[in-house]
Amino acid sequence: MLSGALWLHFSPGRESFAGGVLLAGGLLAVICSLLVAAFARPRPASADKAGVRDQYVRYFSDPRALEYDGEGWKVYWYGGEDTRPWTTLRAIHDMKTLLVLSTETTPYWLPKDALEREGHLDSLRSLAKAALNKRELLFTVPALASAPVYACAMLAHNLRLSVRTRLLAYVVVVMFVYFFGFSRPDSPQAGPIWLLLLVPAILLFAEFLYYVQRYYQGYKRKASLMAAVMTNCIGYENDTVRWITEYRCFTEIREIPGAFLLYVNPQTFHLIPKKGFSAGQIQQFRELLTSNLAQMQARGTSAK
Repeated sequence: MLSGALWLHFSPGRESFAGGVLLAGGLLAVICSLLVAAFARPRPASADKAGVRDQYVRYFSDPRALEYDGEGWKVYWYGGEDTRPWTTLRAIHDMKTLLVLSTETTPYWLPKDALEREGHLDSLRSLAKAALNKRELLFTVPALASAPVYACAMLAHNLRLSVRTRLLAYVVVVMFVYFFGFSRPDSPQAGPIWLLLLVPAILLFAEFLYYVQRYYQGYKRKASLMAAVMTNCIGYENDTVRWITEYRCFTEIREIPGAFLLYVNPQTFHLIPKKGFSAGQIQQFRELLTSNLAQMQARGTSAK
């Protein structure tokens, strides 16, 4: 494709036919590869009511019982029992009909009507919240990033995830603009070739605006307003969820000019804006993250 574009640019006249063939063939190959990449991924099937009901009957319809005290909680069912100390609690989802207590691996779905009927909802919720707060607090910082910081973080994240696909897409668009805007035979004088450099910039700016729109439509309403930085974890809270994430769960730490990107896995990260930190707090937070990450990497290396 690039050879066709160069041929068209430096060999006008009848010789441009070969360049056109090369350019068209390259464009077709790239478009086909993008289509294959877009449709090759398996799409998850949407859950229907019959499937959800069948799953409930097979796995969740058996009678269950709950016991709890200051040490932890225990869930009984036909197959056995599951005991969890409060130190394993990582999140509380205070939903409309359910109170969900989550560890790192397992959510426990507790119906609110049953808890209220027995008079246990408030006491259980209080014990759960106390368990999440039972850690040494260092300082709190605003957790809600601004729209530009959120958009820049999403750009940095997604550009990194799909570098090859984006490069191919940008090349296709640039070649399309060049072929139809700069190499027309009926145009007596084409524009400067350096104007093509504006095409990727315009695409990036359009993607930036898309993330700004997503910020106001979803992220701003659901994100936590404050983050509690503790000695071994970070705590968050919004209208329905209170949760903590231990530093050892972060597999990678990245920084952009306005925020920290703390990765739990290659596709998921926590966004912590730097605006609310003091200079000393930023350094302390950075040392906490890097020391815990180094410890986890050392343990992984020794295990191998």
